[in-house]
Amino acid sequence: MLKSIRTRLTLAFVSLAIVPLLVVGVVLSVKSYAALRQQALLEQQSHAQRISTAVDTFVRELERELVLLSKGYGFSHAGGEEQKWILDELLSYENRFEELILIGVDGTELIRRHRTRIITEDSLASRLNDPAFSIPASTGRSYFGPVHFDPANGEPLMTIAVPVQSPQTGMTEGVLVGKARLKKVWELLASLPVTSGETVFIVDSAGEVVGHPNPAVVLRGTHFTLPDPHLGITNGLGGEEVMLAAERIDLNEQFLYVVAQRPVAEVLALARSIVGITLLLVLLALLAAVILSILAIGNIISPLRSLAAVAREIQQGDLSRRVELDRDDEVGELALAFNAMTDRLQVSLEGMAKEIEERQREIEVRKRAEEALRENRAMLQQILDTVPQSIFWKDRESVYQGCNRVFADDVGLHDPELIKGKTDFDLPWPREEAEAYRADDLEVMGGKEVKRHIIEPLQQVDGTRLWIDTTKVPLLDEHGNAYGILGVYEDITERKRNEEGREKLEQQLRQSQKMEAIGTLAGGIAHDFNNILSIISGYNELAMLDSDPEKRRMDLEEVRKGAERARDLVSQILAFSRKTDQERQPLQISLIIKEVLKMLRASIPTTIEIRQNIASDSRVMADPTQIHQVIMNLCTNAYQVMRETGGTLAVSLTDFDIGEGEYGYADLQAGHYLKLEVSDTGCGIDPAIKDKIFEPYFTTKPQGEGTGMGLAVVHGIVKSHKGHISLYSEPGKGTSFHVYLPVTETEATSEPESQLPEVLIGNGERILFIDDEEQIIRIAQSMLTNNGYQVTGCSSGMQAMEEFRRNPDQFDLVITDMTMPHMTGIDLARQILAVNPAMPIILCTGQSELVNRETALDMGCCAYLSKPILKQTLLQAVQKALAGK
Repeated sequence: MLKSIRTRLTLAFVSLAIVPLLVVGVVLSVKSYAALRQQALLEQQSHAQRISTAVDTFVRELERELVLLSKGYGFSHAGGEEQKWILDELLSYENRFEELILIGVDGTELIRRHRTRIITEDSLASRLNDPAFSIPASTGRSYFGPVHFDPANGEPLMTIAVPVQSPQTGMTEGVLVGKARLKKVWELLASLPVTSGETVFIVDSAGEVVGHPNPAVVLRGTHFTLPDPHLGITNGLGGEEVMLAAERIDLNEQFLYVVAQRPVAEVLALARSIVGITLLLVLLALLAAVILSILAIGNIISPLRSLAAVAREIQQGDLSRRVELDRDDEVGELALAFNAMTDRLQVSLEGMAKEIEERQREIEVRKRAEEALRENRAMLQQILDTVPQSIFWKDRESVYQGCNRVFADDVGLHDPELIKGKTDFDLPWPREEAEAYRADDLEVMGGKEVKRHIIEPLQQVDGTRLWIDTTKVPLLDEHGNAYGILGVYEDITERKRNEEGREKLEQQLRQSQKMEAIGTLAGGIAHDFNNILSIISGYNELAMLDSDPEKRRMDLEEVRKGAERARDLVSQILAFSRKTDQERQPLQISLIIKEVLKMLRASIPTTIEIRQNIASDSRVMADPTQIHQVIMNLCTNAYQVMRETGGTLAVSLTDFDIGEGEYGYADLQAGHYLKLEVSDTGCGIDPAIKDKIFEPYFTTKPQGEGTGMGLAVVHGIVKSHKGHISLYSEPGKGTSFHVYLPVTETEATSEPESQLPEVLIGNGERILFIDDEEQIIRIAQSMLTNNGYQVTGCSSGMQAMEEFRRNPDQFDLVITDMTMPHMTGIDLARQILAVNPAMPIILCTGQSELVNRETALDMGCCAYLSKPILKQTLLQAVQKALAGK
């Protein structure tokens, strides 16, 4: 590295001097070199042009001599001996021809004369296919052949042929051929003046050297490939680097190149000398710049060295040293500034020593505080590890920053330090649970509020799934921004298992309570059934006695109405005793109240008056069965307290609004509610037991008359529907229960009415009808046969299956009862569909817990009918099933 300022300044000054000198020298050298090179190329090209002109003139002179001879009148009309004499004279006069040949119009040699040899007439040959004859004879122009060598002496020759034409007609009468001696060209090349070191030679179109001042080069058969372009610096004929120029000589079908070359060393000698002189001048100028720079820089560096020496002494600790320079330039200002800086440094170091001593005392205090903090953290970790709940805390990215040992044991790592730095996705629970935990974290940090009682699953490392109750608290900094969360959860698996068991038990108790209510109503229902049976039996006897058809029809119509009343009563009992809850739906409670009161009127004493005030048609989102159970339970309790004394059972349904801030309605939110009120004029409730009235197993009835679950079930149902129940009672005057349920604006869904077929008469279709009641079989056969169908009846599923297997194609439709001994209707339908999957089947049932409309349609049945089945309903189902087939 160049650390010395003297060296760097010297280099800077020298660089400032040498760059312009180098630029000038290089530019001059390049320009001179380029100019001399271009001049040499032009001279070389000029020499080649001059020599090519001389060679072209040489060849063209020989052509002209042959043309003049062929056009002479005396030659073309002379006899053969005279023509021989003329050719011999030309050979003796013009020694540049080696041989002259006269060819007749038919291509045969007529005369052939050689410069040194005698040619006999026996050696004359046909030249019909020789280009030297065919081209002049056909085109009327001269022909120049390729250069070839005389096999006798190796001399290069070129064939020149011209047409012999008649002076009168201009017609071609033969061809005159001359073989030119190119050795004369060698002599011409040797005689031409050239520049020192320059060589001129001739190359034919095939690249053969056919002319050279040194004949040995030609006789060796030297080959030379011309560069492209034909002007520039390249490798010459001898392989050395030369400056070369070539000019082309066009001789009709043939062409030659005259090449002039000169060694580059001789051509560019002057240019290289100029470049060398320029470089020498640049070096001399550089040397002068170095000497001047050293002298100038020495005057600048000397005071700087003194300044550096003082700085080294100060660095070693001697702050008393100062720079002693008396100058009025920038170096003097630097010395003054350096001395002032040294003064301030001395003061600063003295103050720094005191500051260091204070900082050391602070570090000691901080170390003691950190040690105490570590001890507190260790104690806090021990406290957290003794807590039975799982505790953890995370940062904003839900990365665990710590936990207690209970949490680590749940995860399966058993060491809280192994939890740090991990996320929920790194721990052994499923990804969907990790995503749920992350969502809770974001919700707590985003809302900056505590989230309690998050009931969620947690999977341990061994695959065991726990239920945990989690509370998450946002961790806030001094600005109120959340930087993480603190979580605490408790294993509630056992508690949840107990709650599920309790819910199952409550469900069973609710069902038993419903059955108890039905038992209570059994007397009234039996009374209602006896009335219905009396109506059916009475009108049936009247129909048998009446001879008037119109009266008989009216009697039978009353029988049919009685059967429908019995069917409706059975449907109400089945709906009330159903074990499974239905899905919640928009429900008009007024309809259920009317249905319940209709049932009660038939079962309670006439000494109890029933009053109803249905003033609302609003809907609630509710389970119809559970609402039916609530109303039935409250009404049953009401009439039971009045069955000995009589009284009034009042039921009302009204709209009710709860405003903001109103009290007395538990946790109900402000809004629109439906208020159900069930009142009695019984003995009332003792205030001492009023608070226990909704507790499970609490009852005021004598032992054996109640389970104590009625009002507890009602309370649970109302709460599950986000409602509220309260009571008001005065001893001796009666009790009133108030139920509030939130109103919904959702419209009640209704199934579209089915389109009845216009034609219900059959076309002889064959129907297999199965029922274990013979009377039902006979009724069905009569209904269907009278309407155009063929009916085969069977009293059991096995009998029907045997009948069907004998000939599966003989039936168009199967109608079967559900509840039959040995084989149910479902089993029969499955076996029939296994034999013929396209067979339409109608399933009928009076009541079954095994199948409903949905399951029947899902397994392949085309219709589901509830007994008792009216004729019109049966015919419509048959018509629709056959149409679907």
